[in-house]
Amino acid sequence: MDSEIQYAPMDVRALRKGQLISIAEIESTMRCRRDAPNYGLKILALREWITKELKKIGIIYTMKVDHGALRILDDAAASEYNRQQGHIKIRGFRRAHRRALAVDITNLSYRQLTAHGRTILVQAAYLSAIDTTRSRLAAPSPRVRNTPVIGVEEPAAGNGESSE
Repeated sequence: MDSEIQYAPMDVRALRKGQLISIAEIESTMRCRRDAPNYGLKILALREWITKELKKIGIIYTMKVDHGALRILDDAAASEYNRQQGHIKIRGFRRAHRRALAVDITNLSYRQLTAHGRTILVQAAYLSAIDTTRSRLAAPSPRVRNTPVIGVEEPAAGNGESSE
C-alpha cells in the first residue's frame, strides 16, 4: 500500500536518553526528504513506531520533534515536557467539556441524549477530581504565628520608627 510508511532498518536498542536523531538519519530511515509534503506527519508516525518498538523490549522514552529532528529527552527534560503536556491536555479536556455542555440536547434522540448525559457526568467527575487533587496538593501557605515568641521583644506599635 502507498499509504503505509516504509522504514529502513533501525536499531531502537541503540537509542539513549538525550540523543538527537538527526534529519539526515530520519530521511534515510523513512526514505523521505524533509521538504516532502507530509514530512511532519511521517516523523510523528516514526516517533510512534519507535515508541512501540521500545515498548516491546520494556523501554519507555519521552520523545519530541525538535526542528525537524527527533529528540529523546533526558530525565530532567522529560519531566518538564510531560508536565507541560499534561497541563495542555487537561486544558483541552476542559474545552471539550464546555463544548459538550453547549450541545443542544433537543436535537438528540433518546439514545443519544442518554449517552450524552452520561458523558457530561463522567467528564464533570474527572474535572472535579482533578480540581480537588490540585487544591489538596497545592503548596501550603506559611503558618502565621498568633502568639509572641518567648524571649523576643515585639516592636512597639506605631509607625515602625524607633523612639531612640
